[in-house]
Amino acid sequence: MTTARCAAEDSGGYSIPQRFVLVDPATGLAIGGYDPVAYFVDRRPRLGKPHFELLWSQTIWRFVNEGNMAAFKDTPEIYAPQFGGHDARAMVDNSLASGDPSVWAIYHQRLYLFYSPARRFFWLVTPERHIRQAKEKWDKRLNFTLGDRRALTCCPQTGCEDSGRGSGRGKLPDGRRRPRRRLGTAGVSV
Repeated sequence: MTTARCAAEDSGGYSIPQRFVLVDPATGLAIGGYDPVAYFVDRRPRLGKPHFELLWSQTIWRFVNEGNMAAFKDTPEIYAPQFGGHDARAMVDNSLASGDPSVWAIYHQRLYLFYSPARRFFWLVTPERHIRQAKEKWDKRLNFTLGDRRALTCCPQTGCEDSGRGSGRGKLPDGRRRPRRRLGTAGVSV
């Protein structure tokens, strides 16, 4: 088998800026090296193989086989997890939490990852409302500029966090700096 890598990424015009894709800090792989297409085909998470890697949105994605890799390459907007693999329920609250690849749901042919089964259950009670609210928050994060009130940063050691840079939101009323919220990766299995 040969290792397949795609240097000409984002040919379809759809991509997520790298800083918004959930990447395993130890391996550098998107969604912990799990195959995003396997959720649709096999109806379960499966770890991808090093032989089948694809570069998309400046991030390495792994797949179980060549067919899954080809399907993702053709339509990444279908198979890539929504919100870059972050917890779909947390996005409703305008916060970032790492989505656990073993806690997932497919709704209207889109993949959503969650921090825990409890958060997935709560989200599935009213998914349409949660999707609408989360997309509004996600779009604001994707379209931020340096002049925006809040910028997103990622810390490889602790996962993603929000920083209050640029607007004074990172300070307490008495002028002291607000401690950063650190959101680690989930360890929940379904």
